[in-house]
Amino acid sequence: MTNCQPTPTKINFANSVLPEYRNSYAIVIDNAFTPEECQRLLSKADGKFETAQINMGGGKSITDTSYRNSGRVIVDDQQCSDWIFERVRPFLGDIETWVNREGPLSRMVRLNNQLKFLRYEPGQFFKPHCDGYYADPQTHQISFFTLHLYLSGPPAESPPTFPCHKAPPTSQQSFFITSLTSIQSTLTSLFTSPPAPPSSSDEIIGGATRFWGKGLNMESWMDIEPRVGRVLVFQQLGMMHEGREVTGGLKYTMRADLMYETIRDEDLFGDVEVVESDGEGEDVEVVDVAEEVEEQ
Repeated sequence: MTNCQPTPTKINFANSVLPEYRNSYAIVIDNAFTPEECQRLLSKADGKFETAQINMGGGKSITDTSYRNSGRVIVDDQQCSDWIFERVRPFLGDIETWVNREGPLSRMVRLNNQLKFLRYEPGQFFKPHCDGYYADPQTHQISFFTLHLYLSGPPAESPPTFPCHKAPPTSQQSFFITSLTSIQSTLTSLFTSPPAPPSSSDEIIGGATRFWGKGLNMESWMDIEPRVGRVLVFQQLGMMHEGREVTGGLKYTMRADLMYETIRDEDLFGDVEVVESDGEGEDVEVVDVAEEVEEQ
């Protein structure tokens, strides 16, 4: 029995600063796990963090700390994976079934048992990228969504807030507005004190998961900040995001893939609600490294 009271908030991109993701899916589930449960999960990492690599596809990985700088431990734990999945599944009804592009109807069946624990110390980050699919060669299941569980940070606020910024107008009339904004930003950086250090062991400065606009639109953004017990689920392949630099405290997260299998009985089509991807993942652009990389 758990004392947590999960609170789901589906991100309405159509009415956000990132309307280009209106057909994409993301949800935040606050208080999905208690701080004590997060600590027990984190203990599975056993402190054996190594430098995280970048998955380039085709079984190839590289280490580039100028692009991805964090620690990582991969724990293969089916029992723990099942426990996490059963906790969050009641809030994922919108994606129980999924059709990706022109592919077959698929249903969500499990959380990948490879749990990737990530540690971000001050100065560490993961630059903008898109998550790629994971295909299980044994079960032929495929992932369509990433699940992040934040294991550290302050408690979630109620109602949740997601800091965001909208790109300024791009017309010629916006020149003076943009110039003034630049001047104000410069003055602020000159006369504002640096961020104070964390006031407690639970506080994290920086470290948000930031969603950026599509392609090279790196002006509009939305932040999902680390909150202990918070779960973030979002669509893979088409959503540009990054792990913002941590400037104070320690950020711990656990990442895994939601796995789907093809529904082969065509008679089921009349019994389920089909959710279709917009297929915009075709236009993925990842800054500086590769077309698709895995994880945040």
